[in-house]
Amino acid sequence: MDVSEQVRTFEEFFEKHYLAELLEKIRKGKNFIVIDFLELSKFNPELASLILDQPEEVLKTAEIAIRSFDLPETFKKFHVRLDNLPRSQKIPIREIRSIHLSKLMFIEGIVRQKSDVRPQVTSARFECPSCGNVITVLQLEAKFKEPTRCGCGRKGKFRLLSKELVDAQKIVLEESPEELDGGQPKRMDVFLKNDLVSPLSDKRTNPGTKICVVGELKEVPIPSRDGGQLIRYDLMIDANHSKSIEEDYLEINISDDEKKEIQELARNPKIFDMLRESLAPSIYGHDTVKEAIVLQLLGGVLKVRNDGVKTRGDMHILLIGDPGSGKSQLIKRAQLVAPKSRYVSGKGASGAGLTAAVVKDEFLKGWALEAGALVLANKGFCVTKNTNILVENNQILTAKEIYNMKKGKTSNKNLKLISFNDKSFSIKKNKLINVSKRKANEVFCLEFESGDLLEVTGEHPLPVWDNGLLWKEVKDINTSELIIDFKDYKFPKKKIQKIVMNNTDENIMLTEDFLEFMGLIVTDGHISLKKYKVTFYSKSEELLKRFEKLSQKLFKKQVSFYTDTRSRVKQAYFCSKEIVQKLNYLGIPKGNKTKKQIDLSIIKNLAPNLIKSFLVGVINGDGSISNRKSGGCIDIVSGNKEFIKQLKLLFRKIGIIGKVSSISHTGGGVVKKGSYKIFKLTITGVGNIVKIKSSKIVKNKKDKLKQICSRFDNYGCFKKIGKLIKNVNLKLKKNHKKYFYENNIRLSRLNKLNISRTNLKKAVDLISKLDYMKNCNSFKLLKLLCLKNIYFNKIIAKQNIGSKIVYNLEVEHDNTYFANFIPVHNCMIDEMDKMSKEDQSAMHEALEQQTVTIAKANIQATLRCETTVLAAANPKWGRFDPYEIIAKQIDLPPALISRFDLIFPIRDLPDREKDTRLASFILKLHQDRAGGNPPIATELLKKYLAYSRRFCHPALTTEALEEIQAYYVEIRNKGGEEGGVKSIPITARQLEALVRLAEASARSRLAEKVTQKDSKKAIELLHYCMSQVGVDPETGKIDIDVLTTGVSSSARTNISTVKEVIHELENKVGKTIPIDDIVKGSQEKGIDVDKVDEIIEKLKRAGDIFEPRRGFIQRI
Repeated sequence: MDVSEQVRTFEEFFEKHYLAELLEKIRKGKNFIVIDFLELSKFNPELASLILDQPEEVLKTAEIAIRSFDLPETFKKFHVRLDNLPRSQKIPIREIRSIHLSKLMFIEGIVRQKSDVRPQVTSARFECPSCGNVITVLQLEAKFKEPTRCGCGRKGKFRLLSKELVDAQKIVLEESPEELDGGQPKRMDVFLKNDLVSPLSDKRTNPGTKICVVGELKEVPIPSRDGGQLIRYDLMIDANHSKSIEEDYLEINISDDEKKEIQELARNPKIFDMLRESLAPSIYGHDTVKEAIVLQLLGGVLKVRNDGVKTRGDMHILLIGDPGSGKSQLIKRAQLVAPKSRYVSGKGASGAGLTAAVVKDEFLKGWALEAGALVLANKGFCVTKNTNILVENNQILTAKEIYNMKKGKTSNKNLKLISFNDKSFSIKKNKLINVSKRKANEVFCLEFESGDLLEVTGEHPLPVWDNGLLWKEVKDINTSELIIDFKDYKFPKKKIQKIVMNNTDENIMLTEDFLEFMGLIVTDGHISLKKYKVTFYSKSEELLKRFEKLSQKLFKKQVSFYTDTRSRVKQAYFCSKEIVQKLNYLGIPKGNKTKKQIDLSIIKNLAPNLIKSFLVGVINGDGSISNRKSGGCIDIVSGNKEFIKQLKLLFRKIGIIGKVSSISHTGGGVVKKGSYKIFKLTITGVGNIVKIKSSKIVKNKKDKLKQICSRFDNYGCFKKIGKLIKNVNLKLKKNHKKYFYENNIRLSRLNKLNISRTNLKKAVDLISKLDYMKNCNSFKLLKLLCLKNIYFNKIIAKQNIGSKIVYNLEVEHDNTYFANFIPVHNCMIDEMDKMSKEDQSAMHEALEQQTVTIAKANIQATLRCETTVLAAANPKWGRFDPYEIIAKQIDLPPALISRFDLIFPIRDLPDREKDTRLASFILKLHQDRAGGNPPIATELLKKYLAYSRRFCHPALTTEALEEIQAYYVEIRNKGGEEGGVKSIPITARQLEALVRLAEASARSRLAEKVTQKDSKKAIELLHYCMSQVGVDPETGKIDIDVLTTGVSSSARTNISTVKEVIHELENKVGKTIPIDDIVKGSQEKGIDVDKVDEIIEKLKRAGDIFEPRRGFIQRI
């Protein structure tokens, strides 16, 4: 079909189907028309097929056809937009390839970024200075194009007369989360022009909106740094048409039949129970929580006052519960029912990801606004290629070696990594699920007190200790923070290990004696591949005899001796080709070992007992042991730095921590002369040294080790466990509180002193005999710490080392593994309490004012955020402590907590009857795979909620208002002791929450009036939540301050009392006041000793008082 025939066909098509609409568009001043592709394909299939293959050329002929209808002068440029393309033309963003170039397609996704509207040149007119000829140049490329020569033959500069401009804008479209199978959502740049960037169209493409874009795929050249062009291209959609495809409650299409069905349902007296049971039919129990979520989905009525003040109708709910109690499943089910919902989890969401961000726009230059509340599935955390990973069967492999194994480049794909459980601190083996490689822009190098180095990405979480285990990202970790570490990795012991020599297929049987022999050779020995000679040098007769004994026992070789008269060093040697080749294969080089690489990669993968025998040989050969008053140590010195680093790794594998240092050395020697560096590995601390004790160590060194091990273990101390000890002490009965004091643990100095492991264990052993302490979580943690396996490793340095290739390891079950012996986590927990403080604070405005304000890079914008938030989090210590009030176990800022209308604690407590019903329910679900049938189908439930929110706007009746008012006044005026600070049970925020809940209850039955019954249901829900989480532990009365400020009114009363005592004592004894006098004065006014200590510490932190010397305080 030629061009003239295309124009003629389009003229007939427009005249027959779109003439009236065309004239209406002209009347309204619009210069575009949207045509249905399905109609065009019915009218002329050939033309429809042609437009899919050559969209740019065919659409131009359509615009030429429109001009033939005698349009006004102002409408000479009329644009044809296409809609309703066949499903075959829908291409997922991640599947777009080069074969789609210059083809018409449509894509769907969420607008993630949007740039400003800017003018773009489409054509320019130039005049030739010589002949006056006017040349028109179409601007089809990214770079402005000028004519190269005129028809008269002139070359050079031409005068620009005019240029035609159109409005242009770039948006970035991202795949929808529901279309993802896994991995990070892919993005595509979309270029909008002309009417597609009009104010009306502009609203359809706001960030966060899900849209469908019809357009032509084009390639975009990428300029190189030298001004040329790269052979690689970017891709872009030149948009022809865009439309919004996401529905909110107002956009859900409800047919007349469905309206009748909804109205019929609303007349059922049990409609609210039906709605509750339909919300999450496959989740047992939690009826109160389900009722609250149903009311949340129905929502209250948005009210706009005459003065412009808005009162939100959306309500927010927070679920705090034990692991496995069904919180996340409830949220995900609510997401399916609620339109335009987003599921955002823990560390996967940042402040910018939840709200909005301003980003650099490289396409049209300037800045662009990026919408939030989208989940990026990037939850892997990465280490660099040479990081040592602990693997089962005594192996230590680098991340790169593991990657090669998993990708099939070597054998053994079913790897299990050494892992640990962050609840029980027990060492386990868990299967490696996946490993991948990528380039990370920001990698940090951490140096630990143990001397270990770890290179990881900023998002990599480490187990930080601060009165409990907290997973914290590397980028947020500060130096001096403590990391939980281990000294025993539960590697299995073996009497003998077989190694196969690759070049000869001969077996090497490695025993403890063989490894000890090898340790002697690697330090003070020598092998010759020419003479096949094994030599050992020493001045110690005991060591020479040990070498002779091992040679005879292992190899049945007769040893010869020779004494160097100049150095007085004796040589013991024998010749054996087989033994020399084996030692060489195991990593001992020939000749001078200082200059050559000693490879201990085979040794590091042996069992711990065999490695210990090797290290005993090393200590016998090259180790020096010092026994001073300040403490003992083992030093191993070598001129070979890599050898010392490998020895450190071997010691670490058997639970011994050593530090590497370098020493400048000047002087003559057998090996080197002049100035050079030597490297030293130092092992200190009884806890470390005791592990290398062996009967095989020579006598003089063995005696020194025995003396060192009889001393106090300085490495067996704990920091940052003061809160745990205080919590345990609060639970102890009066006659048992002495246990800590008797074991030299002073409660008043907990934050400043290191607590001895030995003393702590003695106290813990005594408390373990008390039955009433067995369920105390703080005590359980102290008990775990007393295991010899655990210690704290301090971070002493942190450095950003830029971009690197990193490897992402994913481990099943515990999601943990050991990288360079440091325990790390491979994924984050998707809970709200795991979000950073900055990201939590980003939600304050969004939750209360329902707006998000951006002020950055000269962009000042307020985005609408009429959103309902349903959030879930775990208690601070993982599970609820039955001896602690719930409010203190919610690890969220009080300012954020106060934004939630309802807060539900979900506790998982053993109950035989309840557990039987739960088990029966779950097992029946597994038996009947299609089970969990709701009374109202999900699609109808969705439309019921939409109908209610769209058409039902109930008003408060007098009875409902009086019911809420009476409850509010009654509860407000309860409590508040004489002479104390009066408690505030609830505030106006809870009053507004009651109104929203009552309105939602009326909406559940499509009522136009809020009745007294609705008010009672609202009061019942709010009172249930407040009695669970907002109770003052001392008075037993509801006090909202427990949640909103973190301090109850009774606690404030105690603080005021202690301040008064300090003021009175200051008038009596002067500015410097003994703490004992304050304690005594406060006790007389009814405050316990423990509470006085706690208040004094609070006043110190607040800067009200300071401690000029021990046992005394002074006001500032």
